[in-house]
Amino acid sequence: MNGWKRSGFVAGMALCLGVLGSACGSEAAKPDSSASPSSSPKSDGSSKAAKNDKKDDKKADAKKDDAKKDDAKKDDKEAKNDKKDDVDVDSLLDDKDDKEEAGALKINIEEAKDDAPTIGGSEPPPAEHNGVKLSWEDAGSFMIPNPGMKKEETKELMILELPDKKGGAIFTTFKDAAEAKKKVEDITTAMKLKEFKWKQKPKPVTLGPDKIPAMLGGGHAIGADGKGGKLAYALIKGTPNILAIIGVDDDAPKADMEQAFSSIAYIKKKH
Repeated sequence: MNGWKRSGFVAGMALCLGVLGSACGSEAAKPDSSASPSSSPKSDGSSKAAKNDKKDDKKADAKKDDAKKDDAKKDDKEAKNDKKDDVDVDSLLDDKDDKEEAGALKINIEEAKDDAPTIGGSEPPPAEHNGVKLSWEDAGSFMIPNPGMKKEETKELMILELPDKKGGAIFTTFKDAAEAKKKVEDITTAMKLKEFKWKQKPKPVTLGPDKIPAMLGGGHAIGADGKGGKLAYALIKGTPNILAIIGVDDDAPKADMEQAFSSIAYIKKKH
């Protein structure tokens, strides 16, 4: 979308502010020394038997040590896996069985659940991005991480714009499916985006360290300049509910989507 510059998605976000600014509303067992045979010479003088007992003890201990090492390796591997997102976002949004189709975005926040796989809950968000420190934005009952993006807001909308102007994120609140559907339509119309194709099977996930229930989906659209852009959205369950729409250029670096997406991945509750 021409870099989603001020003639693409970012321009659309600016239009949205102008048009809708006031309307959108297992551990290894330790050796048991008490169960080990005595290593002292037996009273009958059979020192050979005692030596054999020692060898057997050493072999048993060696096996236990090997078992501990295996368990430690397994624990390290699991720990590394735990540090990653519970679900891979790219795989989730690129689900080949989930076809993109033209039409309205499906609003099904009622399918969000507390025990869904987590995104962004294993690690804290990065403290800074390209030298810009992380800030936190107020959004109802939530705090939204802003990893170095420019913020603009009105009473009903908050927009975070990527530094390279190749995309960003839009946040607004909604009460129910009907209001969410209308807001999506109002926002996308105001942004002059067209030819929307949304994934038809949004996925239940939980977001951030507080495991906030949400529905996550993806899509694609064409900007007013005829250039395409990738979309992701989240219907986030809260008081009130939050709708987040993220968009980046088709030709934007992967880091752009990661930066914009982190604004929802690490969202947390107000405490």
